[in-house]
Amino acid sequence: MFGSYPLNCRQRPVTSCQKKSHMTVELQAVPTGTPTFTWPSRRFIVSRRILRWNWRAIFLMLNANGWALDITNRNAVYYLIFSDQFRNFGDPCLGDPATRLLKCLEIEMVRRYYDLPSLTALAVFEASARHLSFKLAAAELNVTPGAVSRQIKAIEDELGVPLFTRLGTGVALTSAGEDLYGVLASGFSRAADIVRNVKRGDRSKNVTLACTDAFASTWLIPRMPDFWTRYQDIAVDHLISDNPRDYLRAEVELRIRYGFGSWSNERAELLFDETIYPVCGPGFASRHRDATAESLADLPLLHVDWVDPDWAGWDEVLRRAGVPHGSTRGRRFGKFFVALQAAQADQGVAVGWHRLVKAQIDEGKLVRLTDLELPAPGSYYLTWYENRTLSPAAESLRSWIREAAAHERES
Repeated sequence: MFGSYPLNCRQRPVTSCQKKSHMTVELQAVPTGTPTFTWPSRRFIVSRRILRWNWRAIFLMLNANGWALDITNRNAVYYLIFSDQFRNFGDPCLGDPATRLLKCLEIEMVRRYYDLPSLTALAVFEASARHLSFKLAAAELNVTPGAVSRQIKAIEDELGVPLFTRLGTGVALTSAGEDLYGVLASGFSRAADIVRNVKRGDRSKNVTLACTDAFASTWLIPRMPDFWTRYQDIAVDHLISDNPRDYLRAEVELRIRYGFGSWSNERAELLFDETIYPVCGPGFASRHRDATAESLADLPLLHVDWVDPDWAGWDEVLRRAGVPHGSTRGRRFGKFFVALQAAQADQGVAVGWHRLVKAQIDEGKLVRLTDLELPAPGSYYLTWYENRTLSPAAESLRSWIREAAAHERES
């Protein structure tokens, strides 16, 4: 007879310091001169009693009991192949070879209500997709990068499609990977939100808002006292990060994003557009009062290494302004706010985002240099998950942000 069983097998590695790993194994009973047919698919998990065994030990045990075994690797799926000539050996109650083998391995049958890969593999994939790095995912999950790679390979084998494109400098999601990641990020976030609310007992008093460091430090936080005064019973947790993947964390209900208004599984509402122009300190401006847009490339420019490529840097600004330039001079900064501080200290010229530098220009800490002014390629948006109900606290914060944005547009 012929049996095909997808197995999700937990194996304990040889050394105790190594982490547990998973592999998908398909068992096939190869008949001797008899027609074959496929049994209904079932899923199994190895019992704890044999976690410490490796496959070689299992082969030796089965051979000692009269089983003829072999192993092949076909399309990255392992097959254990054995003969049924000893099908009635040892235990007359178990007639077919596949059942005999399951009995020998002490494998317990479990049913999956949803036809999904293991939750462990899905969690590993979600972390890897969020970081776009197996190494960072391994650090988050406290496992080795090799363990992450094996989990990703196992889930790709089970789904039958690649989820990542392996690059020389890291990994990138395929279209299938993007689809799966969007659903998992939303689902895990929703589940974690419910668990957190159950633990907290009151979901109406807390809300987490995510935005970039630049937007938080120059626009949002200076306006927050108005919200705190009007909604004293609501605690706002701020997730400040320049990496947009951090915005998918479970606790985040609202996000203020810069971009083009389209993010997977999110509803986006336009807050206001943006304008960009060069800014510098008053002292620097007085020393370069004859500067023009065409001469900007010759000045010391202050560059920001944005994590999100939607934010424009000096190269894009000069290119869109039609200013010929080669390699630009100047210093580089990892934070926009620090670049503005350097500009205030007369160290060079920064790309000024009007909504973010207007207050400092009004205070005389920064001044505009040249008459160059361009519409920013993107805009600011308020976003939230389209399939997730906002808490009362989040709804109150969303209403306040809409009101603050309306005042900003009118100013």
